[in-house]
Amino acid sequence: NEILDNVISNDNYKNKIIFDGYPRNITQAKNLSENLKKKKLEIGSIIYLDVSKDLIEQRILSRVVCEKCYKTFSESINSQEIKKHNCGQKYLKKREDDNKGIILKRLNTYINETKPVLEFYSKQANFFKIDASGKIPEITSKIEEIVKV
Repeated sequence: NEILDNVISNDNYKNKIIFDGYPRNITQAKNLSENLKKKKLEIGSIIYLDVSKDLIEQRILSRVVCEKCYKTFSESINSQEIKKHNCGQKYLKKREDDNKGIILKRLNTYINETKPVLEFYSKQANFFKIDASGKIPEITSKIEEIVKV
């Protein structure tokens, strides 16, 4: 909460903050709302990327990260890019936490803690739900349209 307060109080960040994965629970959501209200600030857009459980699992299980340049690839989507990757395939590794057990644990946490946050914000006019099952350029275009980049 203190970090949040410091960030939203800094005029250098005014209208330039993107919260990714925050707030994660109702307590954090209410705290954010209270802090913004005190400072006469408001959230511009709330974007929910809606993806099925199966697709989330598929995407995570096919993810590889380059240990040298930290670029992320999907084995199922970026197979040609992976072959041409400058650092070489020997640096491409799966993250230890990219396994079915951890995925299920994260999804259960989402259902129990984060889904109520989604319900909290979904009643607001600046809430946008995007079908994120498509390709990255399509999803990016939808987000850009909402935030008018």
